[in-house]
Amino acid sequence: MGRFCVWTENAFARLDKLFGAAIGQAAELKTGFSLARAPMLNADLARLINSSEVQAVVRPAMRDRRLSRQKKNPLKNRSAMFKLNPYAKVVRESEMKAEAARAVARAAAVKAKRGVPVAAEKKKTSTRFSKARRAASRAFIAAVKSDDFVTPAAAAAAKKVKA
Repeated sequence: MGRFCVWTENAFARLDKLFGAAIGQAAELKTGFSLARAPMLNADLARLINSSEVQAVVRPAMRDRRLSRQKKNPLKNRSAMFKLNPYAKVVRESEMKAEAARAVARAAAVKAKRGVPVAAEKKKTSTRFSKARRAASRAFIAAVKSDDFVTPAAAAAAKKVKA
């Protein structure tokens, strides 16, 4: 329910002596104690900030604020490097060409060490799409579908029986 307290006039007077009667007034019974004072006497901040006295002293707000872009590292970002040093693009292209040439030379050296003649390397043709291979496959399928087809295993067994 709650508690019911009855305060007398003497109790209120004693409170004033104990804690101080007003803000800023020192207490009689406690040495060096005074009630806390509110930090702001007028708490209407919007009215204070927009008052003509404050606005006359404050500098104007910055409207067009330009954002700065993040700096790119030219050692990691090629386009930033090319903006700083246009010759870096020429150097990079020559390095790529030299790397490709080194790869070709290395492949030729490896083939030479393995004994594969570089000039005698035959041209690779795809057996999958070779016309001769396709014709042979069609002939084999036609022979399998016919009634007189003999499997290689049956032909080998027939040769053993005859011998």
